[in-house]
Amino acid sequence: MDLNEVVERSLLLVRHHLEISGVKLHCELIHGDSRIVADGGQLQQALIALLVNAVEAMRGLDGEERELTVRLQGDPDEVHIEIADTGVDAISIGALTHSSPALDISLRLWPA
Repeated sequence: MDLNEVVERSLLLVRHHLEISGVKLHCELIHGDSRIVADGGQLQQALIALLVNAVEAMRGLDGEERELTVRLQGDPDEVHIEIADTGVDAISIGALTHSSPALDISLRLWPA
C-alpha cells in the first residue's frame, strides 16, 4: 500500500472537521517510494482517530493559532509518522517497515 495515499485519504476525511475548528494543516509527505506492507484500512482508522483527537485537543485554545502537522519521514528500511498539534501533546507513531507485514507502533507523548 502507498502510505502517502493513505495519509492523504485520511486527511480528506477529516478536512471538514479541521475547517470548522479553525485548524491550519501542514503536511509533509514522503518524497520517492512510500509503499509499505501494512493494512491500509486499519492504518487509516488509526490515523483518523489520532487526527480527530488532535483537533479536539486544540478546542480549548482561546486566541491562539490552531495548527496540525502531519510529517512522514522514511528511509529504505522504515518510515515514521508524526502528528503534532498546538494543543497539549504531540504524538509520534513509530516505525512502519517497507517490507514486513508486522506493524510496530509506539506512541511517545510530550508537551507541545
